[in-house]
Amino acid sequence: MRVRVVTDSTCDVPEELLAKHNIRMLPAYIHFGLESLKDDGVSITKEELYRRLRSSNTIPTTAAFPPGEAEVVYEELLQEADHIISFHLSSTLSGIFSSALVASKAVAPEKITVVDTGLVSMAAGWIAIMAAEMAEQGRELSTILEEVDSAKQRSTLWASPETLEFLRRSGRINWVIAGMGTLLQIKPLVMVKGGAVTQDGRVRTFKNALKELVAKARQEAPLERLAILHLDNAELAISMQEELADIAPPHTVTVCASSAIATHFGPGGLGVATLRKKP
Repeated sequence: MRVRVVTDSTCDVPEELLAKHNIRMLPAYIHFGLESLKDDGVSITKEELYRRLRSSNTIPTTAAFPPGEAEVVYEELLQEADHIISFHLSSTLSGIFSSALVASKAVAPEKITVVDTGLVSMAAGWIAIMAAEMAEQGRELSTILEEVDSAKQRSTLWASPETLEFLRRSGRINWVIAGMGTLLQIKPLVMVKGGAVTQDGRVRTFKNALKELVAKARQEAPLERLAILHLDNAELAISMQEELADIAPPHTVTVCASSAIATHFGPGGLGVATLRKKP
C-alpha cells in the first residue's frame, strides 16, 4: 500500500525534511488587520514576521486553512497513493484539525486518516516524519498507525516565552497571571502533551527558564527524537543544543518556530520537543 503523509505549518517540519520524505505541508494563515498571509515562508518570511511582531502595534491573529485547500492536496495525492495520513496540531489549540477532517470527508474518508496529535511544533512534526519514514519502508498502514499512537504517548513539548505579552494579547493565558509575570519577571514553563496545555513550573528570569528546559529534556532520556525550538533566538537555542549534546539522538534538529506559533508566543522564546524511546 502506498501511503503519503500531510502535515501543516504549525508542526514546524523543516523544509529539507519535507522534501526528503515527500511530505506535503498545508499552511495556516496569519492576519494583520485586513491583510491575510499564508504561513508558507513565501507570503511572509519568518524574518519579516518577527520584525513586525517587535515593531507593529497591530495584533496579528491566526486561522486554519479552509477545507478547500486541503481537498485539493488530498485529491492530488490520491492520484498516486492508496492512503493519506494527515497530521495536525492539537485540536484544543486550533481549528486546523477540524478543517482537515472536513476536507477528508469531502474527498475520500475511507482513504484519509486525519490525526489529532494533541501536540504542536516538532513534537507533532517528529510523528509525521516517523510515519513518512515507515511509509517509505513499505510498512503496512495498520502498523504505521499503531506506531503513531505509541509516539503520541511518548511525545512532549516544553516551552518558555521571553515575555508574556503576546500570550496575554492572544487570550491564551489569564490577564492577571500575565501582569504578575511581567512585574516579577516570572517565566512559566508551558507543557503541551495529550491535547492539554498546562503550566509545568515557573522560574524567575529567562536564564533560569533555559536551565529548566534542559532539565525537562534530560528527564525524558533516552530519546528517540529531539528538536530544539526557538522564536528568533538562535544564539540561546545553540547554547541549549550544546547543553543537551550528550543525550541528543542522531538527526537532532534546531528549528525556528513557524510564524503562526510566533504570533501567539511572541519572539525570543525557547522550547524542546522530545520523543522518548520505548521502554
